[in-house]
Amino acid sequence: MAITGKISRAVEIKCDCHLVYDLYKHKPHDSSVADPEKVEACHLVSGQWGVPGSVIHWDFYHNGKKETCKEIIEEVDDELHKIVFKVIEGDIVEVYNSFSFILKTEDVGDKKLVIWTIEFEKANESIPDPTSYLDLLCGIAGNMDAHFLKGFESLFCCFSSVYKETLPPKVTPSNQFWNHDHDRPLPSSAYVFIIEPPVHRHQINALLYPHTLLQSSTSFQNITKPPSVKNQ
Repeated sequence: MAITGKISRAVEIKCDCHLVYDLYKHKPHDSSVADPEKVEACHLVSGQWGVPGSVIHWDFYHNGKKETCKEIIEEVDDELHKIVFKVIEGDIVEVYNSFSFILKTEDVGDKKLVIWTIEFEKANESIPDPTSYLDLLCGIAGNMDAHFLKGFESLFCCFSSVYKETLPPKVTPSNQFWNHDHDRPLPSSAYVFIIEPPVHRHQINALLYPHTLLQSSTSFQNITKPPSVKNQ
């Protein structure tokens, strides 16, 4: 008789936990940059990144062995910061009848959490619960945290070497800024580093992190504090 199960674990990280959500939604292939020892590659098979119904192929290392996995994105919830991936092909479904990875990121008080849940069905009790896959996912989350923090450190090193007279920069949630190119706030998962006073000779007074999730920074223009009406 088939047995269904559900296991879950939360990882507390130091950076904005929603950066992890954004990476898995928009650029999961960059997980191989954040943790190349565990993730070899990720490819979009069909559809679009972050869109339900799209199919993703993974090459990764589990218990010292290379495995493959093909997933379909079943659900993306930006409000709850939740993504559901259902495994449809690969080594995992050779062992389990059904298997889904569920990612959720959440701020709980002062804690920033990356929560992974695995829902599965196995043929009988002799098949172990997939705790080793949970270990793998949580380990990757920890290494992503270290990768993002390293990006912030690199950015501050850039400030130290180029803008010595303007340090320290202020760090401001980016949704307090308005992108006039698209007439909307910047995404809340980024940060704006404000250099005061502005460095007029370089025509730069702010840096945005991350512009793309794993690039350290980019200078930008045409982004300002929003009018009060747009803060409402």
